[in-house]
Amino acid sequence: MKLQLTVVSLEGGTALLKLPDGGTVSWPISSLPAGLKVGASLNFIIGENGAGVGDPELAKTLLNEIINTDDADD
Repeated sequence: MKLQLTVVSLEGGTALLKLPDGGTVSWPISSLPAGLKVGASLNFIIGENGAGVGDPELAKTLLNEIINTDDADD
């Protein structure tokens, strides 16, 4: 699922982000792109067990580890 959130405020190390349904969520500024400003739009991708989703380099690394582990057992 992809959500587009809007930065409503930046205070004390926390960003207040507006959800598409009008609700809000607080998020640490340190976990957001540098130079973020009020009014900016952010895209969040949310998925179950999302580790590696959309990250071909991570997938390649994991596959190489699996292959190398199998070779070591021979």
